[in-house]
Amino acid sequence: MPGIKITLKSDLCSGSGQGFSGIIDTDVCYDKYGLPYIPARRLKGVLLYAARYIETDCLTIDKIFGRSGESKSGSLRLNNARIDGYNNLCENLKNNKSDRQKVLALFTDTKAQTAIENDAAAENSLRFTRIVNQYSKIDGSEIVFFADCEIDGESTEQFKKICKAVRNIGLERTRGLGAVRLEFEEKTENGNEKKEEYEKELSGLVSEREYCITYELILNSPLMIPGILNRETTEYISGTAILGALAAEYLKNHKPDEKFEDLFLKENVIFGNAYLEYSIPAPLFLQKVKETGEIRTVFSKSETKGTPKPLKDAFVRPVTFEKLDIGTEITYHHSRGENPTLYTQKHLSEGQIFKGEIIGKGEHIKIIWELLLNGIKIGRSKSAEYSDCSVGNISEKNNIGTIELKHDEDYVIALESDFAVLDEYGNYTADISAVFKAAGFKGDIQKCKSFITTRINAGYNTVWNLKKPHFTAVKAGSYITFKYKGDNKTAAKTKYTGEKNNEGFGKIRLYKLSELETFEYLQEVQPE
Repeated sequence: MPGIKITLKSDLCSGSGQGFSGIIDTDVCYDKYGLPYIPARRLKGVLLYAARYIETDCLTIDKIFGRSGESKSGSLRLNNARIDGYNNLCENLKNNKSDRQKVLALFTDTKAQTAIENDAAAENSLRFTRIVNQYSKIDGSEIVFFADCEIDGESTEQFKKICKAVRNIGLERTRGLGAVRLEFEEKTENGNEKKEEYEKELSGLVSEREYCITYELILNSPLMIPGILNRETTEYISGTAILGALAAEYLKNHKPDEKFEDLFLKENVIFGNAYLEYSIPAPLFLQKVKETGEIRTVFSKSETKGTPKPLKDAFVRPVTFEKLDIGTEITYHHSRGENPTLYTQKHLSEGQIFKGEIIGKGEHIKIIWELLLNGIKIGRSKSAEYSDCSVGNISEKNNIGTIELKHDEDYVIALESDFAVLDEYGNYTADISAVFKAAGFKGDIQKCKSFITTRINAGYNTVWNLKKPHFTAVKAGSYITFKYKGDNKTAAKTKYTGEKNNEGFGKIRLYKLSELETFEYLQEVQPE
């Protein structure tokens, strides 16, 4: 992939907005290994400033960087700038389990400064700033960063000039810090390796047969999937976001033709939510015993030695109900323009792996599979810093679990994604009877043993530059207990039903109540 080579010509402070009281007042950006980096949004900002400084024409600037308020972004796609040889360094640090602060100390030092008043240091003005050293403490060479980027071929020559025009990055650029040399490098790579690897699987897909494929999204950078709170990410990757990202990938090389409508507009393909490492939203029938950390169910017949608390807004493994912790971070940003302001964003931490599934006919899955092989840009700030994902382990899901339904036995329906259902008047509803009817099972609801809660779902249409209408959905984790009435038969443990299945809504999982009553948590966990 092409990229920007950044050679330090002085010490650098790519400020993170954070600090440690009494020790570091202004800190640099660094990752979980302790390796410093330059945020892509910071780099994009100085490139835009340089483009204007050398009087690049407005049409070219808009084509490369985009224009604020427009539905279509510019052609530039930029990742965080990492130390040259970053991947090898990460592998070594991971294997050696090195201390993050010790690694950081290999690349950085601390600079002290004061304000001057009447030719003397002003009282209480001493401040400490962490800086990235110009020269490596290991071999004495100049430290080099490299930022992967994409740009259309027509703009390449002009973009090279813009890169050369950048002279400084980061804080205190007028006081000797942040001098850099930028060079745009065009690299080539064999992009057919993955396609050749999957060629056999793709050729074997039968057009009219329905398939379910699974895949992994590896976060190469932080990821921001906005929820109701505009500055906070959701803790999973919604089917809506995946649908939009793949639709955008399709439109890079195709027009919005009939195939586009079949894939993304007519609900022929189900784009399921992607959750962290094979997890599911915790069903609300799960409880955690405060004193011991044990996981139990509200249906359990065994006595509880301790105080059970609801395990809400968590993610667990499907069978063992082992709780997983999702990594999130808060990043500081500074918006410029007419009303400059400092603000924060909460995002998913890089390095995590989310697993999703897509269901559709072979003719559709073949196209989706090929789109996944290119990797996808997803979420907010797709052109800089966030949303860089690799796709791995694409495979057909052959083993779809089943469950035996027997007349007059008790079962539990748990929602593994938000559930959208319409009432008889065509309005979205959270009525338990409507949800049960949409689930497609025959039986009597045991309302005293069921529990559902709701969530307001919203979104934003970037093409129209308008908010999507809000609607009420039953929240993932809700459950309905019922007594099955009908002939004995085998049913799928999981399925999609209700409305908006193509956006990941309406996934349900079926449990036997008797198994939840005797469930034993076998994992060793630490109490709170």
